[in-house]
Amino acid sequence: MGFRENLNNVSFLSKAQRRRNRLNLDQLKSGYQDFLKSIQPAVTVGQSKKLRFVKDLAAIKKLMSFYFVNSHQKQEGKSLKDTVNRVRTLPEGEKKILLLREAHDRIHQLDREWAILVNLVINKIFYFGCKGMGGGSTPFAIGIIWANPNSSWGRDDFVEFYAHELSHQLLFLDDERYRHYRDYEKLKLEKNYAISTIRNGRRRLDLTMHSLVVGVEIILLRDRVLGHPKDPTLHPKTDKLIENCLQTTHSITSIPRWRSLFSKRGTEILLRCQEVLNSFE
Repeated sequence: MGFRENLNNVSFLSKAQRRRNRLNLDQLKSGYQDFLKSIQPAVTVGQSKKLRFVKDLAAIKKLMSFYFVNSHQKQEGKSLKDTVNRVRTLPEGEKKILLLREAHDRIHQLDREWAILVNLVINKIFYFGCKGMGGGSTPFAIGIIWANPNSSWGRDDFVEFYAHELSHQLLFLDDERYRHYRDYEKLKLEKNYAISTIRNGRRRLDLTMHSLVVGVEIILLRDRVLGHPKDPTLHPKTDKLIENCLQTTHSITSIPRWRSLFSKRGTEILLRCQEVLNSFE
């Protein structure tokens, strides 16, 4: 999905709160924040028009609580909760936030439209170190990003991290507007699982679609902006990423009666991903 389409989604959701025909970016941000408050009242959204880098440990622990419920295995969620409860300091916090700030500034230099979407859609980003987990986004706290960058990440990996998480955030919003699936309960059935682009294992269909869109967006980012890296850390090399994406599309379309699971919009997104991938073959 392009800049205009994503901006229109935010505008549509914001207008539901603002009741105006036209909104400037600040009004759009306010309307968007009001929308988020209406669908996730437990999440402190704030009123800042700029992306906030959260460093207060108590605030970080509160934000981390929304990731417990997003854990797809109860044991994993309990382990994460126990880890958060044990932490008393974040010794690498300042360093990690500095690197995230630098990558954010670099986005403004690389692509103005992308920078607008990052600042509009993402309200808060925070660092929390947790072994074996890379952070991420959750539909239970849209507008919030948990960052846990690896020490081996290079400058482009940090930029790709923003692209990765923005893709999730924009899909959450697109799903709020259009609904991507006919019956969300059916997504829980293992017979409707497919192979993830990012994790490679079989996952729930909506999670797999998220991984596919992320993969395609990273490929496009490299092709149009960053260039194709020789030795990336966060995501695979481009050839491998394309291979993984194609594996995912084949896995999804191999689900019996797969079209019956998707809404018109969900099908459209899948077909767009396939079209992009075909252009790289």
